[in-house]
This record gives sequence, structure tokens and C-alpha cells, in this order.
Amino acid sequence: MNKDNNRKINQVINLLEEMSWILDNSNIKFKEIPLILQDALNSEYSESSISNKYKSKNPNKDQLIGILPNFLQDTDLFKTNGDLVDFGKTVLNIEITRSDKRPRYELIGLLICEIRNLNDIELSKLVNALFEISSNEKNLINIKNKKKNDGNFSWNDAIFKLNNNEF
Repeated sequence: MNKDNNRKINQVINLLEEMSWILDNSNIKFKEIPLILQDALNSEYSESSISNKYKSKNPNKDQLIGILPNFLQDTDLFKTNGDLVDFGKTVLNIEITRSDKRPRYELIGLLICEIRNLNDIELSKLVNALFEISSNEKNLINIKNKKKNDGNFSWNDAIFKLNNNEF
């Protein structure tokens, strides 16, 4: 959904919430309608066949867990274990101890498991950026080229540019 649609849905939610106070004595439970719509809006990213028992209350985490394993295994973006450690430190604010002694898949698993400790603001920025990377082949190619050719490549800068449609 684009920002304009999200804004419109939120306006409808607010209107319905106001109406629910007015129509409180009705047989229809209008107070539930805004919650149902908000849940629908929030579940946009978590539409899958996974049981509700295993879904996170935060759809961003479900979205990231779905993207990150494949993303982190891309050897064009992460040639070395040091690249994974750098991504974890600069983007996810995850300090990895003894990184030189850990195999690649352990580093990837550690990064994925630590997502649950991230704050929602940074998580949203990362989700949006990874969506832009994974859904737009041009962005992925640009990032791979920049990472390959630019000795000063920064994941934080790349994510900022993706979030602001500057890449």
C-alpha cells in the first residue's frame, strides 16, 4: 500500500471510531470495526500460511525474518563474514562477539535471532529498505555495484537513500 492509501485508511478508521461512540446503543458493534480495519492494515506484511500461533504481533518482524535469510546469503552483498558482522553492527546495532571464530551460517542465524530485540522505528526503516531492495531489481543491482566499487560503502547511507527514494 502506498502512503496515500494508508492515510485514507487511517482517516476512515478515525471516522468509524467517532461514529462508534454515537452509535453505541446499536446492535452492531461499531467499536470493533476500527480494530478490525487496523488489524487488516497491520497484517498486510504477514499474509502467509503460518499459523497465528507462530506469527509475531509486529508484522515488521515477520517481514524481516522472511527476507533476511536469503538477503544475508547473497555473496555479492556479503562476500565475507566481516561483511555480515559490519551489516549487523551498523544497521541492526548488534554487536557480535568472537565473530572471527563463527561460521557464516551461525552469524546469519545470530543476526536473524537478534531482530526480536530491535526497536520499532529502526525496524520499520529496515523493513522498508529491504522491501525496496527485494522488490526492485534495479535497486539491488545498484547496491551490489556500489558495494563492489565504492571503498566507502555504508549500509546506513544505502538504507537512508532507499527510504527516501534516492537510490
